[in-house]
Formats: sequence, C-alpha cells, structure tokens
Amino acid sequence: MRVAIGLRARTGRAALVAVAGDVHEPQLIERSQIQLLPDGAFAPYHAAEWLAPEDARESVRLSIAAAHRLATSGIREAARRVTGAGHQLCGCAVLVGTGMPDWSND
Repeated sequence: MRVAIGLRARTGRAALVAVAGDVHEPQLIERSQIQLLPDGAFAPYHAAEWLAPEDARESVRLSIAAAHRLATSGIREAARRVTGAGHQLCGCAVLVGTGMPDWSND
C-alpha cells in the first residue's frame, strides 16, 4: 500500500501521521510524535530569553542543530516502520505556520 507521511511541528516535538489510501477513503497507518529537543531541554527561545545577545544566538543555534538531527532521525525511523510493514513510502508533507518574526533572524 502506498503511504505518505505528514508532519506538524510543535514546541519541542513534531506530530507525525502516516496515511494510505486516497482522498475518499484514507487509512491511518500510524500516529506518533518525534522529539525535537534533547531530554531536559527547554523551548529554545524561552531558554535564551535572559542570556546576553551573543550567548542567546549560540544557544538558539545549538537548539536548531539538535532539532534538525532529531527530526532527521525521527523521520528515518518512521520511514523504516512504514516500509518494514510492507508499505511503499510515496511522499512527505510538512504543515507550516506563518513562521518566526523577522527579529528572530538577527
């Protein structure tokens, strides 16, 4: 069965669904979460709120790098579960919001 994965990021985690079938008869294959922060870590922007500017930038940069590593690992694991169950992975979508405010890119 052909399966697509969908993701929606939340603070510190991402919701993941794997869906098969078609628009008229979708079938939920999996619903899970991917951890996007290391154990014990706090929301990156809140954790950096009271740090000196340079320290805050470095803290957020490290959190983003950790989130990328954890997301990559989590998506690969989900793909292994889908294909290991005999399904064909045919796509992936990420639901995104409005994004971060411009000041967060400084």
